[in-house]
Amino acid sequence: MDLEVRWLSPFNLVKSRTNLIYEVENFEEIPEAPGIYVFGRAHGDSVSPLYIGKAVNLCSRIEQQLNNVKLMRAIENAPNAYRVLYVAEFIGKGGQGADKAISVIEAAFISAAMVEGFELINVKGTKTLAHTISSTGNREARSWLPGNVIRLRRA
Repeated sequence: MDLEVRWLSPFNLVKSRTNLIYEVENFEEIPEAPGIYVFGRAHGDSVSPLYIGKAVNLCSRIEQQLNNVKLMRAIENAPNAYRVLYVAEFIGKGGQGADKAISVIEAAFISAAMVEGFELINVKGTKTLAHTISSTGNREARSWLPGNVIRLRRA
């Protein structure tokens, strides 16, 4: 499957003045389209994803997540840096169903983040479960594998 997403400019998460923990600056610019969203930390040019999710309606789903106290507390308790929200809109091509496509994209992004060593928070506000498999020995036999392979285990 040849899938495409288009990333929007990042949205800042700011401490809420209401009963929420965080609010999204310029929330009205989040589209009501299918896609992927990432709550993360930004420090200079460095970005660390904290949570990667998918949504059939990005605006609605992100609003729900802002009300998810367990998730927002986990984001709040992450190491210091600016809190940001990255949003990617799914660009569908002929015959591609958004539901299946965004599930594939979400899984790929979670796997990529885990391979890079990022600790992600799953929907329950806990770390994503994973196995790390080390590969050593014959160089030729393992030439197509990285030194460590991460395999996600779904809860």
